[in-house]
Amino acid sequence: MKRSVFHGTYSSISREELKVLYQTRTNQR
Repeated sequence: MKRSVFHGTYSSISREELKVLYQTRTNQR
């Protein structure tokens, strides 16, 4: 059960982080 919650949180953070990273990269360009 703990693993499932961790996976869900990690997926959510990964998606948000990816969006921010992509935006920052585009802005830098």
